[in-house]
Amino acid sequence: MRPSASSGEAKWEKGQSPEVGMRNSEKKQRAERMAKSLEGEKLGR
Repeated sequence: MRPSASSGEAKWEKGQSPEVGMRNSEKKQRAERMAKSLEGEKLGR
């Protein structure tokens, strides 16, 4: 497996509930959006 695979997929393999993986992926997406918006603000200023 590639290291870039989402942590949600890795936890699926360990037998954890799919909800946990979904929550983790949502957190990841939110963090990425925050980082992008921060970068945009820096470029805009």
